[in-house]
Amino acid sequence: MEKKLSRIEAVTLVAGSGIGTGILALPAAVSRIGLFGAIAAYAAAFLLAAALSLMIVFLKKRSFHRGDLTGVLEEHLFFGKAAPVLRAVFFILLSVILLENLAAYILAAADVVTELFFLPAPVSKLIFFALSLPVTFFGMKGVGVGEKISVAVIAAVVLLLSVCSFFHVKSGFHYVFGSFTGASALYGLFLFAFSAIFAVTEVCDHIEKPEDAGKAVIGGLVLNALLTALFCVAAILSSDPVTPVAVLGMVRDLPLPGVGIMASFFVLFSMLSSFWCSAAAAADMLSARFRMGRKTAWCAVSVPALLAALFLPLSLIGFLQVGSGALFIILLLTVLPAFLHAVFRSSPALGKKRRVLAAAAACPVFLGVIYGAVSSFFPLS
Repeated sequence: MEKKLSRIEAVTLVAGSGIGTGILALPAAVSRIGLFGAIAAYAAAFLLAAALSLMIVFLKKRSFHRGDLTGVLEEHLFFGKAAPVLRAVFFILLSVILLENLAAYILAAADVVTELFFLPAPVSKLIFFALSLPVTFFGMKGVGVGEKISVAVIAAVVLLLSVCSFFHVKSGFHYVFGSFTGASALYGLFLFAFSAIFAVTEVCDHIEKPEDAGKAVIGGLVLNALLTALFCVAAILSSDPVTPVAVLGMVRDLPLPGVGIMASFFVLFSMLSSFWCSAAAAADMLSARFRMGRKTAWCAVSVPALLAALFLPLSLIGFLQVGSGALFIILLLTVLPAFLHAVFRSSPALGKKRRVLAAAAACPVFLGVIYGAVSSFFPLS
């Protein structure tokens, strides 16, 4: 029987799933927007991400199906004559999103490894892929232990870089709101960075005490948000200009020994933590649908991601904006309707008053996801 996740492993799993490409690309995006617009986007994205994550926890607790998100949605949304078609369409779309996420993690890690160690980009991508393999052979408990170590390393490096940046300030913030379009685009990127829907399903299924799932999810989101904010401040203060992959600018502008090594550890563990979580979620999804072994399923999702990172001509920001837009559309069409179905048909014990309140609370979430999907296509200016 597979070992369960401790609460701290569950918290770091949620945090690590978001501390990936988003944290690297966000400082450059934030530097183009006024400080007050960035704060508004950050706060709105965090609140919406927390609400969506708790909705998924609610769905999982009221589902007989123990498994991936597609199984939960089959129970609360995909029924009737159209169920097979809906199930197949959702599975394909979710697979594409996971593939895009995994490719983005490989691409971001390779950009930094190539820059710091002067290696060819394809070699950097292959090195990262090889480093991601060992943890997956130990199941979800192995991923949880890996996430705990990874997030600890990330937090230590972020704190060190932050302290260094305050003593070597080269730039600063614009104390204005900035353009509404730019703040909206930044909201979409923050929401993508905070989204942890795949980690939430894994936590609900694998945590030692299922009643702790909601607390672990919120704890992970808070940890992600704190590290993201701290890193953004450090990168903007110490870099002029902020580079698209923020740590490269910090390495260039911070006149300190060992900063390149710190940056490489930060990027490597950030990408590994996100890659492990997304690959585990995708492997569980494939295992449930096609009855294949976990290791085989992991290869089936990770190898195509490697090929996409090697051959598709998208930039890191391009991957992020395409992925965020697609993810929001999926959430809009599936998770929110499934939540409402669970509230009104699967949870009579809630009582009429609570069901109405839950439905009312879902309305701003619904609008926030729509806006996130639209804002993903706005230019950052």
